[in-house]
Amino acid sequence: MLPGLIDDDPEFDKVWVPLRKDMRIVRLSYLPWSELIQPGAGVPTLVAHLNRQIEAHAPTGPILIAGYSFGGCLGYLCAVALQAAGRPAARLAVLDAPANTKVYVLPASKRLRYRIRAIRKFHFRRGLASVIAKIATRPALSALLRRAAPFRNAELPFGMREFLDTKLTMQMELRLFRPWWAEIQPPPEPFLTPTFIYRSADCDSFEDEDMGWGVLCRDCTVVRVPGDHGSMLHEGKNMFLLESLTKAMIGPL
Repeated sequence: MLPGLIDDDPEFDKVWVPLRKDMRIVRLSYLPWSELIQPGAGVPTLVAHLNRQIEAHAPTGPILIAGYSFGGCLGYLCAVALQAAGRPAARLAVLDAPANTKVYVLPASKRLRYRIRAIRKFHFRRGLASVIAKIATRPALSALLRRAAPFRNAELPFGMREFLDTKLTMQMELRLFRPWWAEIQPPPEPFLTPTFIYRSADCDSFEDEDMGWGVLCRDCTVVRVPGDHGSMLHEGKNMFLLESLTKAMIGPL
């Protein structure tokens, strides 16, 4: 299981509790910003890090990969690398992550709703950390940020370390991933892993039903789920998602 941009998200972990009665679930972890900022680090570095975890937790038997949002795209890349290494994943589930890099604008009503939600949940230290991280991860400041990397775990005034660490990692992930993904091409060998695309109401603005995944995945099934990008995971709305995901992942291989 690959989470979204926020690696250590206890609320996200709670979503998967009901699935543990049917499957052994391992949540993979991403690299911190202090490693992503190093020379030569990039998306392939992150994928190799994830696949080392997969091999460690599942040295034998079938591999089932599920990823939400940012984690859905990384899950696909992990599955491609596993196939190239001769051990293809048995299933891939991509939760609300478009492969199509075209920019789509949400309707004004949804944009307003999200802004109101963001204002209601505003947290000063988290917001300040976000601003600092966006500035600090600019390419022009890479050398300075590399100098700061050894002090990643140092305590900061007002308890800012935890917030800043999370936001720096998120911004580094995005800065590395976005331009790299925009240039992605289908692998030389057809991607054969059965892939399930779970699409929320937020993706209604995408013209392609499969959100671009049909170009990359030969065996692709699209499943529409209730809720928006965030609420599709919430208790009370996620029952259909969990039931469908369970059937997809533990069906006959």
